[in-house]
Amino acid sequence: MTTFGRVTEIQIGSRVIASPPLTIEFDIPFDDGSDGNVASVKLYNLGPDSLAVCETGQPIAVRSGYQNDIGLVTFGVIAEAVTQLEAADRVTTLTIGDGTDKWLTRYVNRSWSPGTKASQIVNDLVAVLGLDVGEIRLPEDVVYPNGRTLSTAIKTALEEIAKDTGAKLHVTNGAVYMVPPQQAQHEVIVLNARTGLLDRPYRDSTYEDAYRIKTLLQHRITTDSVVEIESEAVSGRFRVAEGRHVSDSGEHITECVVVPL
Repeated sequence: MTTFGRVTEIQIGSRVIASPPLTIEFDIPFDDGSDGNVASVKLYNLGPDSLAVCETGQPIAVRSGYQNDIGLVTFGVIAEAVTQLEAADRVTTLTIGDGTDKWLTRYVNRSWSPGTKASQIVNDLVAVLGLDVGEIRLPEDVVYPNGRTLSTAIKTALEEIAKDTGAKLHVTNGAVYMVPPQQAQHEVIVLNARTGLLDRPYRDSTYEDAYRIKTLLQHRITTDSVVEIESEAVSGRFRVAEGRHVSDSGEHITECVVVPL
């Protein structure tokens, strides 16, 4: 992994804003909870054409990494755009929602017939939201012999189905996932001093037997990624439970909390 030559690209509609040459900073959290995540991006000294596309409601993708190795770190919708002067710079701050605002503001009032499976209800609810399906794989695809009636916010409805089926529910990069609690991705990301592992992994009390790690920005790491840590402090394979991608004048990193597989 290259340890210099950081690159970030912001795509808003068809327009791409790149660093270099511009200065771009961001803080992009991710986790496996159902409340969604809000990211923040700062763009310095945009030209008028780029500034014009920074509008609420516009789809936005952030790709970042190092030369010859960049990838998607978040995809969502601009929830707020504010431009203000900071010293000699004109800074545009974009707040990015991951789409979960839709399930907070949209409601369902519907009944499903006897014999309907939970997976069918989940797919129907996600279709109403207009979000992509990342993966729906329920530990127990419950059949409702008397049917199911839901009259509530779609987020609450999905949480109820997740509880019924023993699944965990989260949104990552605009896609809905309802999967087994311990599910992890198939790709294994090796982290050691040569591949970008920074500092010494240390215990984290957020989860049982968890560790907190820091690496050079690794766009492949997200919720449920599998990392193989090779360090003096700890070694083995872990699942990523939560974390954030951060880029500013001092750092271009990924921090995350991992739990044993």
